[in-house]
Amino acid sequence: MVGTNFKSTIYVKNLVETAAVKVTPILYLSNGARYVLADLDLSPGAIQEVDVNAALQKLGVTPTAMLTGYMEIHYQWPWVPICATIKDLDTADSLIFYYGSRTPIQLPNQPLPAAGPLTNAVEGVWWKQEPGVTGFLALSNTGGESISVQVDVSDNLGVALAHHTVEVPSHQTVPVTLSELDSASAQQGGIRVAYTANSHTSPVLINGGLEDQSIGYSAVIPFVPAPSSASASKSTVAELGMMTGPVDPMLHFPQGIIFTPYTVLRNISSAPLTIAPTL
Repeated sequence: MVGTNFKSTIYVKNLVETAAVKVTPILYLSNGARYVLADLDLSPGAIQEVDVNAALQKLGVTPTAMLTGYMEIHYQWPWVPICATIKDLDTADSLIFYYGSRTPIQLPNQPLPAAGPLTNAVEGVWWKQEPGVTGFLALSNTGGESISVQVDVSDNLGVALAHHTVEVPSHQTVPVTLSELDSASAQQGGIRVAYTANSHTSPVLINGGLEDQSIGYSAVIPFVPAPSSASASKSTVAELGMMTGPVDPMLHFPQGIIFTPYTVLRNISSAPLTIAPTL
């Protein structure tokens, strides 16, 4: 996301500790326009950053409104030698979003079809830290043909709040405003995004965020592949880096900041689950 207030930065790290890797960042704007940026020569273990705003301006693209899109990282290597992260920062409204890159992979629990289309689905969770929190999705089609995407938003009891049908043309990015969150009485709920494509890989990048510009609140909506089947099992999830109470002065936050940790849990299965939190 780039615009008057938003600055976008790509961070690319070379995971190879013994050799340099040459990569080429490529940007696709929401209208499908393709821009090849200058090559990055990453020395072993090195990190380089790309100022997207400056790179587009150098190519003659000066946004008068918000521009969105997605990136590709091209390289030649026998395995994935890099990791990349995009930081979208709006210092004026105190908003920040981090999105990581991912390689096309076969979705879990779904074998390769002999022929015909394949339905892909991901599940997410939304929450309202304050009553004024709203949300958005960005659907980016990395494939070669237009794809129809279905978005279903529900509340904490699984009751439907809204349904969106979005047509995403090839190599374009279509935003979805989750305006239903503004009027929702629930403080949390779920999001399901599904589409059908003639491929066993996932050509649609699904990203989202929660924001409240009035208080400078922002968070990334997490998504996971929807399981096609599941058997009973016990799982453990760990969370690190929690902080509670008055802020440590060494962290240089504004005076008076108080941290409150919380966790939001959503059951996407068809059976009740028992959760045992341990601190």
